[in-house]
Amino acid sequence: MSLALDEALYRLVSALQRRSLRKGMFGTPMIVSSSDLIGHRIISTGHFESREIEGFDFILADPRGAIGEDIDWTGSFVDVGANIGIYSIRYGARFERTFAVEANPLTFDILKANLSLADVGTVTPICSGASDRQGTASLQVPTAGLLGWARLGEDIDWQARSVTIPVAPLDDLLDAQGPRSRVSLMKIDVEGHERQVLLGARRILERDAPVVFYEALSGADGQACSRILLDAGYDGFFTLKRPLNVLAPWRAQPVRFEAVDPARIDAAPLICAIKRGAAKAVA
Repeated sequence: MSLALDEALYRLVSALQRRSLRKGMFGTPMIVSSSDLIGHRIISTGHFESREIEGFDFILADPRGAIGEDIDWTGSFVDVGANIGIYSIRYGARFERTFAVEANPLTFDILKANLSLADVGTVTPICSGASDRQGTASLQVPTAGLLGWARLGEDIDWQARSVTIPVAPLDDLLDAQGPRSRVSLMKIDVEGHERQVLLGARRILERDAPVVFYEALSGADGQACSRILLDAGYDGFFTLKRPLNVLAPWRAQPVRFEAVDPARIDAAPLICAIKRGAAKAVA
């Protein structure tokens, strides 16, 4: 009975994997951790963070329709907290260069393997923590294999082991990669360390004025990040919303960008910040 159940479950997972590859958002096989929530979602559906991915698709294809601004997307994409490469793989080929910054050495190995599988030659992986200082720090890596939960600092409520990693300001990490084009898009998802990443990216923010997406684990975190961006000249803030389809709730409505007061930002998977008029589209 046990062997029959094992075989049935194996066939089910195999069928889900074939379906996820056929219907998924990456167009290529992905290496994932079998014990990670991201891995579970990708194996079973081929998708992860569908609302956020759809928001990226929308703003990249039609920035005026999304946020009321024309954006020049020529340049570089910086993916801070790249994890296993979800955003870097999906969007890396459309930019002149993409920098995939991942602090967790274990996750970084999977990221490199996925970049090789996807054959995205424009992506440069960087194994380091992005922060507001140069040195080392303790990264708390969950012992249960949830790689996406790894975070800097001691404020955790789950079992973890500490890994010492190098940290540096994002300005310095990118300067070390040699000459590059302006940064036109930045995504920051680093489990509560977003404020420090922004503090270490002041030159990028002031010189390049990229569109910035950042995670807010709490309203306080989001508002702390918004103050840094306001000081750097950013004046437009948006959350990603998917309205409920009342007439057909089983059908997803398109994602929309909803303006938000930076002083009243609440917890959100990703918040979008722009500097209006700073990056007009090239004719």
